[in-house]
Amino acid sequence: MQHSRQALIGALRTLANRLENAATEPGLVSEDLDHFIPVAPLSFLLEIDEKLDRLLERRELSRCRLADTSDETVVEFITGIGATARARALHHLSGCLQGARHLTICDPYLLLAPRRGPSARDYVASIESVLPSTLAEIEIFRAEKQRQQDVALEMNDMVKRRGIRVRTYVTNDIHDRVWIANHDRAYAVGTSFNGLGNKCAFILPLPKDDLRSFLDEIQQRRVNKRSKSV
Repeated sequence: MQHSRQALIGALRTLANRLENAATEPGLVSEDLDHFIPVAPLSFLLEIDEKLDRLLERRELSRCRLADTSDETVVEFITGIGATARARALHHLSGCLQGARHLTICDPYLLLAPRRGPSARDYVASIESVLPSTLAEIEIFRAEKQRQQDVALEMNDMVKRRGIRVRTYVTNDIHDRVWIANHDRAYAVGTSFNGLGNKCAFILPLPKDDLRSFLDEIQQRRVNKRSKSV
């Protein structure tokens, strides 16, 4: 097998050299090709060429849409570990939400403060720090039985003080953490809000097609149990 491969490579190199000199050797015709490729007829090479074309086409179709920046700018951000990294992550998320009047937060554990971290008041203050001053309405999708009483009270006080209307939906159907500004700008966050800074995680914009599909999914969950408070 190794000998045949080496013979094929050698024959192809010989053919390539001959073709480069074709201009000075007008006698080269297609019938001569088998002489230079004794271990692989021309039909075999054409078959390889066609397979390569099909593989290249398949690769193009399977490209991640996050890699396509032809119609939108993709900004990638990865959070680090520690208090400084958390502060940077909050600053980045705040910039993503700038100017929004409506905000949807899908985070199963948003209403749980870190076990070994700030008080409920300080935790809610960090949530408020990413909310734009333009915000008028917020809806939260959280998991069932994942609600810390003191965090909920602080959240209710905060949205009341700022005059923000709030709706809370309880569902266990949503796993990923997604923040959606004005129904048309969404960011996938690799960890719950209370986990930013604990481990490395991405904050990535969702492609428009994925956002539309996700909005359809959460629309179906709006029929679930909801509340006019947190």
